[in-house]
Amino acid sequence: MKQLLSVVLLAVLFTGFINAQSQGISIGANVALPMGDWSDGANTGFGGTATYERSFAPNIVGQVYAGYITFGGDEAEGFSYSYSMIPIMAGVKYFFQPGKGFYANGLLGVHMFTADVDVPAEFEPYYSGGSETSTEFSFGIGAGYEIPVGGKNAVDIAAHYMLISDANYIGARIAYRFGL
Repeated sequence: MKQLLSVVLLAVLFTGFINAQSQGISIGANVALPMGDWSDGANTGFGGTATYERSFAPNIVGQVYAGYITFGGDEAEGFSYSYSMIPIMAGVKYFFQPGKGFYANGLLGVHMFTADVDVPAEFEPYYSGGSETSTEFSFGIGAGYEIPVGGKNAVDIAAHYMLISDANYIGARIAYRFGL
């Protein structure tokens, strides 16, 4: 009985993957506003992201999300700071009406974080500039709206809150989605 149940479950899952309604790729521009203590040293971030999406049900779309965001930093006593992130995440969109309009989404993954320090020439004998990198677990929640623009294509406007240890930010994204 357990084997039969396992085979039926696998068949249902496999059929769901094969009969996926649609898939697409979106390419977008991002703006990120640092939050909390991190906002004291980092300025507004700008970047781009790409998303692969695949529909698994009329209201549910799976996502794979990646990109690059760079943040300007403050300058103190000639030292200047800047930051960059590479998000790599997977998640899901839930449309309130099947496949269109308003949606809520959640993402889970990592952000590869880099902090750069430029040292003024007079301090170079004592201090060296450089960068430090780390990979941080991240979680994002958000909402958006897709506007159909002919065929399977759409404009996707979204906002999200990313939780990344000490580098949380509120992000906005506008993207063009190419249906495949």
